[in-house]
Amino acid sequence: MKTTNSIARLSLAWAMILGLCHNVHAQGGVDRFLFKDGQVWAIQGSNTEALEEDAQLPNNIIVSTNGTFKVGAYSPRPFAEGQILRADGMLTSPNGKIEPVLDHVAMTAGKMVSSVNGESSPVSQDIQLGPDKRLTSDRVLLGRDGSWMRVIDGQLFTPDGKTIPAVDTISLQQGKVVVQKDGAQVAVESGRTIMMNEGTKVIGEGKVVSQDGTTTELSEGQIITIEGVVKRR
Repeated sequence: MKTTNSIARLSLAWAMILGLCHNVHAQGGVDRFLFKDGQVWAIQGSNTEALEEDAQLPNNIIVSTNGTFKVGAYSPRPFAEGQILRADGMLTSPNGKIEPVLDHVAMTAGKMVSSVNGESSPVSQDIQLGPDKRLTSDRVLLGRDGSWMRVIDGQLFTPDGKTIPAVDTISLQQGKVVVQKDGAQVAVESGRTIMMNEGTKVIGEGKVVSQDGTTTELSEGQIITIEGVVKRR
């Protein structure tokens, strides 16, 4: 079946990303980059330093000192205040939203959504993912080898069919607990509890209980990232 224009652009752009070289510093060991008060900060563990030269991450992601980042041959994208870009290419916003900066296809609230250089659009037709896989409009991933898998909310795929590990978040925003789970953000009201995919319990009063029983009291603006949905064949 034919795909949408956005997916056609996505597949073409992904091919452009591969194999590109840039004259930049390889920022080894840095966990994440924070944009705050007009400055990009490189964070490694508990150490935070101002970024003094452009840094290269895996998948041809370039973080620049001027407050932008770019993926492959795409035009640079500006950081928003408070955004954090992890070394694995996941971008977290202050509202707790987290998503890959790489082009991807996601299943969210039962619908397929494609993202091309940060711009998302819904897709209602089948999508070809590389030469061997096809994601159908009724949420089934078909392989040329006859494999079959039901896709669930929160799963992410690159245009060539690879799975992007999903990440969820737990945050406290203006006194309210908000989680991102299965690709969607949900407020956890007082008196309610939500169980995250990897077993963490989130309590609407602002407590987070991990699998090992450790309890964390959320502070305003704090964002906790955890493993997202995992779908095994």
